[in-house]
Amino acid sequence: YHSGKKGFKGDRKETYKWFKKANAAGCVKSMAMEGLCLLHGYGVEKDEATGMFHLVNAECQGSDFAAYAIGLYFSKERHCSYKKMLACKILEKALSGNYTHKQLVASDKEKAKALIDKLQSSD
Repeated sequence: YHSGKKGFKGDRKETYKWFKKANAAGCVKSMAMEGLCLLHGYGVEKDEATGMFHLVNAECQGSDFAAYAIGLYFSKERHCSYKKMLACKILEKALSGNYTHKQLVASDKEKAKALIDKLQSSD
């Protein structure tokens, strides 16, 4: 449902529903995706606190994608030096390869590297 492939029509509400079910069954990757859906209101009412809760839990359980999503979230607060530093640290950690649940694709990694460079050069 997420990408609208393999004969399924793209459906944001259905996507969120399946991520939530898989998270409840213990899937760390789905925990990260449920958190992202909640953080941005993708198929569900936006709830940043609960979204961040799921992302942090997924990151603690080994999701590089959750770390990436958290880094992107904090990078939006560029006027706050602490949040910029936090964004850089978590994005660098996401790129470290030290996660057990690897979801980051090449384009995510390139975006993270470019964002780190941008945040560090804006000091």
